[in-house]
Amino acid sequence: MRIKDDETQEWLAQEVKTIAPSREWINSYFDLVKQVLVTTDLRNDDPRLTMSLSPNKNSWYFPVSINFRYVIALQKRRIDGRAKYFLGLIFASYCRYIPELSRDRHIKESWRFSNLRGEYSEPPYFLRFDNLYEATSLLDSSEQVRQCWQDALIAEVNRAKASSYRRFHHTKVYKLVTDKSFRDEILNLAYPENESVSG
Repeated sequence: MRIKDDETQEWLAQEVKTIAPSREWINSYFDLVKQVLVTTDLRNDDPRLTMSLSPNKNSWYFPVSINFRYVIALQKRRIDGRAKYFLGLIFASYCRYIPELSRDRHIKESWRFSNLRGEYSEPPYFLRFDNLYEATSLLDSSEQVRQCWQDALIAEVNRAKASSYRRFHHTKVYKLVTDKSFRDEILNLAYPENESVSG
């Protein structure tokens, strides 16, 4: 779904509120996406970057793709009648040797990407975390975990020159992540009860 020029900021705010459980939660997610952009130095007009809004068939929302792979996304699912929220992140293949990234500790599920054409090294993994805050804390507290994450991001940047999903890129989603004033405006509309809370 593309964001048309005549669609209002109220519409974008409603999309945010539909997807996220709270202002604090979605703000933390956007902060993490911003770290992806800083690490990779990808700009809005870079053809390798795709930042979309609509969920795919697996209910991944606000996904970010670099070239051919998701590198970060959030997921909302109904489990036992209640909404549950998850975070997906890409990691280099050696993540399986890092104790903090064991499925028994912080990881709900993990998927190993298939090899792309001409890719002979072991492909990266996409890990789904039960808790957004635990994931961000892990990235902040463990240099090994953070390096594994950043290595995967840089590898995807260098893999190709353009994303086949670029037609789904939304400039307003990029702005929502990188422009604090715009983000605050949208989040104030989405969560008016927390309007005084700074993004």
